Amino acid sequence: VKWLFLHREDQSLLSSLERSDGGFIDWWEHPVDALRKHFLPIGKEIESKKDYLLEMIRGHKHKAAQARDENSLFLEYPDFIKDFEEILTHFGIGTGEEALANALKLLAYDSKTLEKRM
Repeated sequence: VKWLFLHREDQSLLSSLERSDGGFIDWWEHPVDALRKHFLPIGKEIESKKDYLLEMIRGHKHKAAQARDENSLFLEYPDFIKDFEEILTHFGIGTGEEALANALKLLAYDSKTLEKRM
């Protein structure tokens, strides 16, 4: 199965996760720690949500690196969008020139506000 890993600098990712909720982020608040301990190194004592999130980031990156193979594509966040055509090729998604040109036009917009950047 083809897959994609977007690497993001730890502190930047941590900052984003600290402002978010849902999924594994909420596991820190759960009264029983069995689920989060399943994903953390055995015997690792975690005393804060920040340390918990950093450990989850490290673990995720470690597992991705272990699984890296010919089906994987590793790119950097936020620069991955410049590799749009490489991503399509990696997943075997064919596009015509016109469809690709239209998709690339969307890069002129901020994805969170849809305001034109330039």
